[in-house]
Amino acid sequence: RYEALQMRSVDELLQVDDVLYLLHWLIRAGRASSLPVKEYVVVERRRALTWILQDVSWEDVPLDT
Repeated sequence: RYEALQMRSVDELLQVDDVLYLLHWLIRAGRASSLPVKEYVVVERRRALTWILQDVSWEDVPLDT
């Protein structure tokens, strides 16, 4: 059964973007090696959310940490 989908506010999206940034940083710094998540999952979710929030092309999404 599907529930009605609700749009997320910009504030909620920015909070998720912050969490993904921190997860990406932790993985790159090697401090989250025990996390049960693959780096590419975090990176690609971060890329997609950053692309939504910024006015850049997909290829130019900044993923610096």
